[in-house]
Amino acid sequence: MPTTSRPVALLLSAAALLSVTGCSGSAEPTSARTPLAPQAAATGPSASYTSAPPTGRGAEQPTTAPAPRKKDLAKQPHGSIHQTVAPHAVRTQQASARSATDAGVTVEVTGHASVKATARVPGEVSGDAVRVTLRIANGSAGPLDLDAVTVDLRDARGASASALSTAPTQPFRGRLAVGGRASGTYVFVIPTASRKGSTLVVSPTARSLLTFPNTL
Repeated sequence: MPTTSRPVALLLSAAALLSVTGCSGSAEPTSARTPLAPQAAATGPSASYTSAPPTGRGAEQPTTAPAPRKKDLAKQPHGSIHQTVAPHAVRTQQASARSATDAGVTVEVTGHASVKATARVPGEVSGDAVRVTLRIANGSAGPLDLDAVTVDLRDARGASASALSTAPTQPFRGRLAVGGRASGTYVFVIPTASRKGSTLVVSPTARSLLTFPNTL
């Protein structure tokens, strides 16, 4: 081989080596690359798909109710567990005879009779009972809510007798105008021996309680 060709071969070898070294230094390591997720096969009954929720302008967004405004909350009545409600006084009046009057409302016991009660709804009992007929006269300044009238029969120990809600019971119903009168019938299951010393209690209004002792 000629002497002049050897230096040329050495220079070509050095250039090739520098070229390979430069490429390997600038290349990104294989481990640092993010592998692409393989696409799921779309064939066969066992193929499964995971769909991401849609995003963008065309995606359907969840709807939520707007929060109430402070001025709207201020208009709503609300209370507090720390609030103390003042109790209202209930007037209790014992009838001197078969009638009693409070605040212009008169309640009168117009009759009573022993009957056999037959229970027709769950929670009620059958047996010896008494049927009590009442009459209310509204002499107050406004109409009277008869649906709010309560009638109770208590024995000598103060225990309430079982009331019958079906016929022949016919409780007060509706609104009674000023100057009007209405009648109601109530049936209480109570043994004959327990009627002695019993008291009929009638509440024509939320603030009135009329008692009729030894009425039966």
